[in-house]
Amino acid sequence: MNYGNCLDILGRGVEALDAYDAAITIDEHFSMAIGNKAKALRFFADISGKYRGATYLVAYQAIKSIIDSQDLIAIGGLGARKSFEDELQKIASVFTDKRDLEKRLVHSKYSTTNLTAFEEYYLAFCAKEELFLNFHLHDSQCESAITDPIFISLITPIEDIDTFDQLAKNINQIKEDYAIARLLLVQSQFKREDFDNISRRTTFVNTLDYAQFNLYSGLLKSAFKEAYNILDKIAVFINDYYNLGLRTDGIYFTKFWQTAGKMRDKILESKNISLYALYDISQDFKSGYYERLKAIRDASTHRKLVIFDSMLTDSDKRDEKDSIGHDTMLGETVKLLRLTKSAIIYLINFVSIEENRKRGSGLIPTIVMDTSQFL
Repeated sequence: MNYGNCLDILGRGVEALDAYDAAITIDEHFSMAIGNKAKALRFFADISGKYRGATYLVAYQAIKSIIDSQDLIAIGGLGARKSFEDELQKIASVFTDKRDLEKRLVHSKYSTTNLTAFEEYYLAFCAKEELFLNFHLHDSQCESAITDPIFISLITPIEDIDTFDQLAKNINQIKEDYAIARLLLVQSQFKREDFDNISRRTTFVNTLDYAQFNLYSGLLKSAFKEAYNILDKIAVFINDYYNLGLRTDGIYFTKFWQTAGKMRDKILESKNISLYALYDISQDFKSGYYERLKAIRDASTHRKLVIFDSMLTDSDKRDEKDSIGHDTMLGETVKLLRLTKSAIIYLINFVSIEENRKRGSGLIPTIVMDTSQFL
């Protein structure tokens, strides 16, 4: 729980939610973890689209359930209780009809009728690993939990018809890349006869040491690389949003924050907690915390990455730095996708915080954008 608190203070509330869940798994009645998870969830309610109200409601009811718990004061003190009471009032102020705060949320499981075997596997895998871009955490088996609805909203002069479209294309690209990385990951784990046949059409040498070179290994490596590259595009978006004027072909996520002092100044000026979160992620790459992610990316992009059958050999103990077991590679790819998911959410919330600062007392009409796809 304390690790979750640390992440939350750094603005990394999405990852804090995982830490709080880990604490609650150990003790399902741990009041401080339940309350802190609810506060972290509430912070992202305003970017939850049409599930904004449900997100607020889940947070409110979670805090309400522990506000009178004996261990709350014993562990967190009177300050913790006062903090949660203030949070309840803040959430209640969002609801015009206070009776809505007592509503019980019920969601039916999404229907698997007419789904292909792969689509059913895909939805179950992504729900289990929490790879969808939403905050429908209270029920992972309903239709709302298997979508990626979050997006940016901008406040612009009525005559400005270009800014939103240009930035929306950046977000579209980031979300498209994330969806592709997620799809490649699931495809790499779903055995199917047509993929087997396609893989056999390419000749690979069997080196008799359980090294795996086939379509499935290639999909897993591609999922990893696609997810890693999204971080650079997040930096490009921030450059465009702030009109920093940096050349986009030279922007990299881990180096962007020190570029010519411009980004450092923006970080200090912004007082935007979600921008701090993105900066903090970049520091974890520099400190070595994500060294293995970086090593896997460098090997697969610039040299070779050999995936070995984890059932037949302990490849993770090999001396070769470009070797990795399949199970470890799978785990690291899921880890990277979840990190990338968090970064995308921080980016969306960063924009939400910045745009809300533009609001004055005047009327701001809403323009709803078309979300149909060319399929």
